[in-house]
Amino acid sequence: MKLFFQNKSDGRQESGPRIPLSMELPCGAPGGAEQIPPFYQMSELLAQGAQSIAAVSQNSIFHGNVETTDDIAVFGRLEGDISGAAARIFGAVVGTVRCGSMQAAGTVEGDIFSAGPIEISAESRITGNIRCERAVISGAVTGDVEAAQSVILTETAVLNGNLRADEIEIRKGAALHGLVKIERSELCREQSAGQAEEISQPEPIVL
Repeated sequence: MKLFFQNKSDGRQESGPRIPLSMELPCGAPGGAEQIPPFYQMSELLAQGAQSIAAVSQNSIFHGNVETTDDIAVFGRLEGDISGAAARIFGAVVGTVRCGSMQAAGTVEGDIFSAGPIEISAESRITGNIRCERAVISGAVTGDVEAAQSVILTETAVLNGNLRADEIEIRKGAALHGLVKIERSELCREQSAGQAEEISQPEPIVL
């Protein structure tokens, strides 16, 4: 197993062998790195603004939870919960995912909680519930999806579960097996309640 921690500022890694910033992580499919979408390539992840990335390399299996304030890229298989600023999943995750945003072109067996947007490509297979700010789903999801703002099911999406969001777009060709609720979700109510409580708090009195 190889777990890389790469820092944008100086190109160093906290563990594992050195990887030049211009090097693309290998892919097991024929053609190597060319099979990896650009937004999953290491140099592109750094170019998107990530200051530091924790990555599970291709053909590696990691057992255990990973918690970091940096971005996480999974090219191999990670069996455990992960928590990070942004998650890019090209391989497989078996566990709960908690992140600020997520892009997926692999598989996830577990619930996903994202404070921001998620994007699930046509190659992805998700088994678990999803709660997020907004989502664009093009792959297969087995579980309930709840978004604070909007959900888009593209032409290749397959959702086996209930869908709830303030705005829902289901494009021609998408398959949905479950109930649809177009309403302000509990996530919105929780956010609004938190903001109201913050506003209503009296200013401290300085003596």
